[in-house]
Amino acid sequence: MSAATPRISVIIPNWNRAHLLPATLDCFLNQTLPPYEIIVADDKSTDHYQEVVEAYKDRVIFIANKGHGPGWGRNSGLEIATGDYIKFFDSDDVLTLNSLEVQYQTLIKSGKGLVYSPYVHANQLPDGSWKALDPVLQYNPIPASATIRQCMVRGFFTVIPGFLFERKWLEGIGIWRTDISAYEDWDLLWRIGGVEPNPPHTNACCLIYRYHGAQTTGSNQNNLIRDRQKIICYRDAETKVRKSELGRGYSGWDRTLLRAQIRSTLALLQHEPEYAHMFKAYDTPSIRFATKYLRAINKLNRIQTKSNWQKYHGANADPAVFDRYVSML
Repeated sequence: MSAATPRISVIIPNWNRAHLLPATLDCFLNQTLPPYEIIVADDKSTDHYQEVVEAYKDRVIFIANKGHGPGWGRNSGLEIATGDYIKFFDSDDVLTLNSLEVQYQTLIKSGKGLVYSPYVHANQLPDGSWKALDPVLQYNPIPASATIRQCMVRGFFTVIPGFLFERKWLEGIGIWRTDISAYEDWDLLWRIGGVEPNPPHTNACCLIYRYHGAQTTGSNQNNLIRDRQKIICYRDAETKVRKSELGRGYSGWDRTLLRAQIRSTLALLQHEPEYAHMFKAYDTPSIRFATKYLRAINKLNRIQTKSNWQKYHGANADPAVFDRYVSML
């Protein structure tokens, strides 16, 4: 490896994904710009994970998760990573084989500390082909006139594995939170938006967000946990926004819209005493108005985009676009 080759560390938390992990590892090992290192942080898997370790032990670094949950796994990998650039990834997804190369080139040309790219929800069929479940999202970046946080308070989210980070820049964001196992990625994106309101983007590559049975539980208990953790993240975001950020890509109206998002989630939890009291605090005329405003704007956006996605999701439903990305796997 030449001195000019960028040192990219890929960090992958894992738990009982031995049947999917090899495809994820292979998509990095076969990149046009290979990563400097791939680190898998395992959370005490009980499947045939050790067989994967044996098959890849000469090409991949396998470590034990120092805690429990994906946040701990990513932090455990980041502790030992030696690369100058960081790609967080999931153990069940894949990406086009040019991803590290084009993201690195875009990042360097931009002079910024990060870059993001499209992703698409898809199933892999028994014959090995892929079926898209949604349009390609973030094919187009968020509008230049908006910021990440302005979009987030209106319902926007984009996946963290779609990013490549410069290590030094990432250190200014801080590590993954470990007190929750859902919405920890929303929390990180919110912190990213506080430092870089509108990061560079390239759609020359794509992440395939794989859907599978082990991933989709749909149980009421899991939905309840997710709603509780969403409230934690949203309220933290509300209280931690510095006054200096108001008027700099994030306004008092944006803060009210975030409170409307909190109110909507609390409405699902208000049957519990703790959240019933909290709901009352957010059930004010201004927040109720903001809730109605969000519903109206989102409905208008869906009419304009002719889909279930808002403008800032940058959706592209052209089958040829998805097919082109699949041909690059």
